[in-house]
Amino acid sequence: MKDLDTGTVFEGDMGRAYEVTGILLPEDITRRLESLGIFEGTKLQILNKKKNGAVIIKARGARWAIGKEFAKGIRVREPGEIKEQQDETDN
Repeated sequence: MKDLDTGTVFEGDMGRAYEVTGILLPEDITRRLESLGIFEGTKLQILNKKKNGAVIIKARGARWAIGKEFAKGIRVREPGEIKEQQDETDN
């Protein structure tokens, strides 16, 4: 993912921090992610990406392995994008 782009966990770069902007997955999966503390506004870091497409993330102090299809359904943006948007509205 390029700097400040909105994308998915699957598209994100290892070692970078992101903020969840939305979850576009079936309701039962969304509920499960929410029970793990992953929902809109959650800050997470991508720790590793596996060859099979799985992504290892750290969210709220815990590490989770997210399958490829789930990773594609979790929308994120870099925290810097949030600040820039707030600065624009202040002017």
